[in-house]
Amino acid sequence: MEHIREIMQSLKAELEQTRSIMEQGGETFSRREWGEAKERAMLLEQQLNAFEERSRKMVDNSNVGRRFKGRTFSNFDRAKQPKAYDICKKFADGFQENTGKGIILVGDPGTGKTHLAAAITNYITSELGVAVKFGNFVDILNDIKRSFHSDEDVVRELKKMPLLVIDDLGKERRSEWSEMILYDVINGRYEDYMPTIITTNLSPRQIEERFGEATFSRIFEMCVGVIVQGADVRKENSSWYGK
Repeated sequence: MEHIREIMQSLKAELEQTRSIMEQGGETFSRREWGEAKERAMLLEQQLNAFEERSRKMVDNSNVGRRFKGRTFSNFDRAKQPKAYDICKKFADGFQENTGKGIILVGDPGTGKTHLAAAITNYITSELGVAVKFGNFVDILNDIKRSFHSDEDVVRELKKMPLLVIDDLGKERRSEWSEMILYDVINGRYEDYMPTIITTNLSPRQIEERFGEATFSRIFEMCVGVIVQGADVRKENSSWYGK
């Protein structure tokens, strides 16, 4: 299956070629030939615009914030986290053949977990044209709930999302309601082989203590666990760090 970006590049190339032919043809074109070329160019432009709009909507609907919309694999420092980078890049590149296996990135703040999760999201939405929902779990719930009235509808929507990316799991305020919904969502995606990406500062033991054995065991069966260690890049890049 072609990537949406490849389709857009192909349409753009054909559009440029058609316009070039029209310019070179000039007065040698018959009225019919000119009309056909013009109609073809207009159709190609409409198709290109439609794909560009679809790509923009996919990115916007993913809920990736402004800070992370520009995060990609190319602007991630692989030298700092080679294993995590390679696993995440392989996941993104092979997403169309994914059979339900996700990733959980576990580690301290500032080690690049959210950057990698956003890079996956941005690639899959803009390059593949596949719907993704990204964010803190409570924010995801609140966003979905604006369109649906019941918890059952919210859970159903998150169960069927092609890719769910939960950032900073465990950072949200504790709530029996959200933890119950989390189990229902994780269990539904587990049963239907739907891939999930999770980032968290919690250790595996803390995840089990916080969310319970049932949620914990499903997460670690359905996701490849990756420990992300290192210095806090945000502090390293701060103008006042170390002063």
